[in-house]
Amino acid sequence: MAGLDQILFGYRRISVADEARTAFANLLLSMHVSAHPARGGEYLISERDYRRLSERLAELEAEISPPLGIPSVLLRPFRSRAVAIGLLVGMLLNLVLPSLVWDVRISGNASLAEHTVKQALAECGLEVGVPWGRIDPEDVEYRLLEAIDGIAWVNINRRGSVAYVELVERQGAISIPEVTDTYVNVVSSADCVIDEISVRSGVAQVKVGDTVKKGEVLISGAVKDSEGRVSFCHAEGTVKGRCYGEVSTFVSENEQIIERNEPKLLEVRLNLFKISLNIFKNYGNYEDGCVIIEDK
Repeated sequence: MAGLDQILFGYRRISVADEARTAFANLLLSMHVSAHPARGGEYLISERDYRRLSERLAELEAEISPPLGIPSVLLRPFRSRAVAIGLLVGMLLNLVLPSLVWDVRISGNASLAEHTVKQALAECGLEVGVPWGRIDPEDVEYRLLEAIDGIAWVNINRRGSVAYVELVERQGAISIPEVTDTYVNVVSSADCVIDEISVRSGVAQVKVGDTVKKGEVLISGAVKDSEGRVSFCHAEGTVKGRCYGEVSTFVSENEQIIERNEPKLLEVRLNLFKISLNIFKNYGNYEDGCVIIEDK
């Protein structure tokens, strides 16, 4: 049985003819090589010692087994050229493919066609097959806002090898209105978390999920064109945010309830020449509670 070191580092089974056993034993002694006898008259020799004896064993016409042990099992797939090439290609793909953009997914576009947005993104440097290292998301967002006037806000996120592009379309007129009055920004009226934003004119300064403070600019009236010139407009839009606070009220311990019942006939009197005749009178008590006499 092979030893632990032979199993770990590899070994060979060697079988020699009976008339060559003496020569084989002398060879082992002269080369200071140890061999372990096995069943069937075979000998087990480590792979390292076999490399020293390989040339001399050919003279003895010994039968030598293929490499055995753990190294032979691990290296067996690499002996096939096709398998080795496939493993090498797989390793290269595993290293290269995650660094590329596999897909670009658009959301938030209602009136804009998806292929129009993807074409504009490709011109801005974001498309399938481009290495992530060559993409600057902030630069792509800025260039996309300049390329398509119908987009008021854009955000690009990477999840794995997929680029998620979230858009908010501009409502109302697509072109930026000319300045007809004073320059105006839309600012926050309270500390809140942005839940929804829509821009009719101006440029959004925040996105959904941002936390803003009271007085912070939400939609700017300063608009920069493709040539870097800044123009001013009356910023308009709707921004919805979620804020937290306390509302208190006072509730009295006593409560007054007024209920009005249907009138009930209790008495009918006939006045004739200063004579009052009792025609009808209900002598029973009222059902419950008190009443107010309104008329006689």
